[in-house]
Amino acid sequence: MKQDTGVMSYLIIASGFALGFLAQGCAVLTDATPHSYLIRRSALVNPPAPPLWSGRINAFGMTMGDSTVVWSRPPERAEGARSGLYVSRTKLDSTLHVRFGKHVAVWIPFSYGPSAYSFNTAPCPAHRPSESYFEAGGIGFAASGHLSPHWYLGGSGEAQLAFVPARMEVTCLDCSYRSTDSARVVVFVGRLSLVAGYDFGSWRLFGGATVQNQPTNNKDTTVVSYIPPIPNSSIGTGDTYAAFGGGVEVDMGSRFSLLAQVYQPFNLAGPEDLVYGPIAAIAFDLHAPRIHNRSKETN
Repeated sequence: MKQDTGVMSYLIIASGFALGFLAQGCAVLTDATPHSYLIRRSALVNPPAPPLWSGRINAFGMTMGDSTVVWSRPPERAEGARSGLYVSRTKLDSTLHVRFGKHVAVWIPFSYGPSAYSFNTAPCPAHRPSESYFEAGGIGFAASGHLSPHWYLGGSGEAQLAFVPARMEVTCLDCSYRSTDSARVVVFVGRLSLVAGYDFGSWRLFGGATVQNQPTNNKDTTVVSYIPPIPNSSIGTGDTYAAFGGGVEVDMGSRFSLLAQVYQPFNLAGPEDLVYGPIAAIAFDLHAPRIHNRSKETN
């Protein structure tokens, strides 16, 4: 009888522990208490720079160059602008161009923006995305022709897919939960350019305008009752910018030319989301031999 009593007591105690454990587990699994989460976001983008182009097309070639935003201080956010954005100060570009016919060429552009020297546009509470670079690539076209023996006009259009590094930091305001997530968000970038120039033969002066959208982070810091996924709608196509400026291109031989240009971007979408300084660029163009006698020119 004593043995049965001991066994019964053991079973009762064990059942109590099991029920307590299950009750605790159920309390965790069925806890419907809402929590508040502080969401911080950031993204890395390239500046809205024009193509490295003087307005002339060649039979075949490759352009490689760098566009650098010239700031006397870090870029400014206008009052009420969106936050959580890092901008690459330097933007590396390359374009493969192949001419079809006399006046039209197909472009394959690619751009790369490292985060190492990117600007933290204030305020930007989230850290830089863990991915260390922004990249974009696509396809485009260019057309060019002479209006007179020296004056010429060129236009180009590009459609690119930008892979935007994004970061989201989550902090629970009434619990101990914290997390960090990163991803690349694919955003469309379109760019149109119009360039006019004066051809001196072995060198040319040019000026023009470029219109393009710049991907941006639509949200910065929010407080929500759920954790949103990443990528999400916080990364968008952004505002439309126009850049005006010009430059000079000098032939260093029949197959090689050097280009330098300066453009100033402006926001066309109303209040400035980001205030830019001038964008200075230098590029090298390796191409098929260019004919300088325009009476024999086929392009």
